[in-house]
Amino acid sequence: MNVIQLWLKLAWKLRTPFILPLDLRYQVATLEQVKAIPMPPMTYTPEIRDCDDFAWVFKGMAAQAQIQAVGMVIGRGLGGLHCWNCAVTADGVFQIEPQTGETFQKKKGYYPGLVII
Repeated sequence: MNVIQLWLKLAWKLRTPFILPLDLRYQVATLEQVKAIPMPPMTYTPEIRDCDDFAWVFKGMAAQAQIQAVGMVIGRGLGGLHCWNCAVTADGVFQIEPQTGETFQKKKGYYPGLVII
């Protein structure tokens, strides 16, 4: 998938034009492959190991599993500023809460602002 196709999919599904792609081409995986990425092996510690750290580590674990089209989302959720992940898959665009492993397409209370992928 080229970068324009990726940008269009993410902008449409996440309802934000603020997509920062870091590659020119993307290989998409299946939803099952994305769900098989292990959750970050960390303990939550407010302001030290919190949502942004979990999201970066999950993106790194996706890269280690050779799954490329996983990004980090910065937006509002869970009562304030929040970070989580997204994945462009052969099955659609999904969002992942890296602290719990919950996978969803759209969820009340999550408002993406910026996506780095």
